[in-house]
Amino acid sequence: MYPTHYQPVHFGSGYFRSLINLGSGMTPVRSAVAMLVRFSVVFSLLMVLPESASALGWTGTDLNGVRCTGKGQGFGPWDFYDVDEPSDPDYYDGRWWEGKKVHADPGFAAMNDDPFDQGAYNRAAQEFDYLLRAYPNHPAILQGVVQLELKRLKSSRKLAGWQTPPECYLRRAQTFRPDQPHIYQLMGIYLQKLDHTEKAIQFYKRALAANPRSAEIHYNLGLAYFDIGEHLLAAVCGRQAYKLGYPLPGLQRKLERSGFSADSMSDEQQCDYEDSDSGW
Repeated sequence: MYPTHYQPVHFGSGYFRSLINLGSGMTPVRSAVAMLVRFSVVFSLLMVLPESASALGWTGTDLNGVRCTGKGQGFGPWDFYDVDEPSDPDYYDGRWWEGKKVHADPGFAAMNDDPFDQGAYNRAAQEFDYLLRAYPNHPAILQGVVQLELKRLKSSRKLAGWQTPPECYLRRAQTFRPDQPHIYQLMGIYLQKLDHTEKAIQFYKRALAANPRSAEIHYNLGLAYFDIGEHLLAAVCGRQAYKLGYPLPGLQRKLERSGFSADSMSDEQQCDYEDSDSGW
């Protein structure tokens, strides 16, 4: 069971006692009026709670067309980029330092257990699930849940999957923060690993539209184009990736073996990154 002290909003206990006691010793009519006053005060307080205290539901379907479902909100949701450092606006309320120690570190440790069995998978999935409900756009945990699923699929042990698949966490993250490119990039990587390469390209394009200066996204898009036989487009994207400083030569070597080269592309040729329909 996760710690019950994760609560994003706190009110003074004395204040709540005064609301609870309001109406005691009164006539039934006056007591009913007092109860209505109490309800209206509490309701007005709830209406002005910060965004992080509001629930974030599950939307859309998984890769098999089944509606995404998962556990309730619990703590959060918090934007990870607002809670990561002490200088961030919600650092103290968001309590990421505690989430890292209590959930993230054990989750990644379980994912790397040897042997990687059902118990290890379940422990990692449980920790990642809690964190992604609390911090829906956390890049390392989103990447962790993708890696965990890919590891499960490759396992010879035929492990049972978690109730919420990675694409549903990514969909939820996109609903929470639709302007953040890492969400689309991770979905593209996940889809490409599952051989849904043409669909992955659409997500890479969305990522690149949000961050056109990313060498890594250019590189991933180039690899995806290469995988579907679009070698010229792969070379154009590769040219941009290397120009932006991407260090790994894998795409260039693939292109050279196929008679193409990223170096032969001109700077005027741009990798296609229009904000295309990603299917969400």
